[in-house]
Amino acid sequence: MKITDIKVLFLEGGPTPPEGRFEDNPPINGFGGRKAEVPGNMVQPYVQILTDEGITGLSPGFPSRIAPFIIRDLLKPVLIGKDPQEYEALWLHMRNNVRHGRRGVGMLAVAAVDLAVWDILGKLRNESVYRLLGGPVQPRLRTYLAMLGLNTAPESVARRSREGVERGFTAFKWYLHYGPSSGNEGLKANVHLAKTFRDAVGYDVDLMVDCSRLMSLHYMLKLSKALPR
Repeated sequence: MKITDIKVLFLEGGPTPPEGRFEDNPPINGFGGRKAEVPGNMVQPYVQILTDEGITGLSPGFPSRIAPFIIRDLLKPVLIGKDPQEYEALWLHMRNNVRHGRRGVGMLAVAAVDLAVWDILGKLRNESVYRLLGGPVQPRLRTYLAMLGLNTAPESVARRSREGVERGFTAFKWYLHYGPSSGNEGLKANVHLAKTFRDAVGYDVDLMVDCSRLMSLHYMLKLSKALPR
C-alpha cells in the first residue's frame, strides 16, 4: 500500500451555539483585549490521505490557519509513495521535516496527518483504532461540557450552566479571562464567575477552569483561596 495524495478539506456549517460562539468580554483595564462577536458559520478543516488501494484516512483538523501550509509544503512531499503501515517511520519523517520547531503548530500538523494514518490502519485491519493502540483501559469515561469562548457575564454563566445540567452534564469547564495584569478587579471577576456558577447549579456538579497560560503560581494560589468552597 502506498500513499498517493494528502488533502486538506474545509467543511462549513452553522455556528455552535446558533447565536454564535464568541461573545463580548470587555477588558478590566488597558491590558485586556475585547473579544468581538464573530457571526457566521464555522469552518472545520480535515486531513484526508488517499492510497493506491482505495483506502482513505480522515482526521479532524487543527486550530490554526498555518497548519494546512505545513501539511502541503513540508509533510506531503516526504509521505507520497510511503506505506502507511510503517507509521513509526512516517511519524519520524514528519517530525524531522518540521523545520520551524518541533512544538506548537508544526506538531499540530503532524498530529493531524498521524491521525489520518491511524484511520487507514483501522480500516485496513477492520479494527477500532483504540484496540490497535492497546484496547480500553476503562469501560466508561465521564464527559464534561466546555464553555470556552463564551460570554462570562453572570447572566450568561448562569443560563448556560443550567442548560448544561438539563442536558445531563455533571462537570463544566469555564474559561477565566482575567490574569494578574487585570489586578484585584480581574480576580474578583474570576471569583464571581465561580460563585455565579455555584449559585446557578449547586455543588452536585464539578467546575473546572481554563486559565489559558494567563496566570502565575502566586496568582493561582491567591485565586484558589478566594474561590467558593
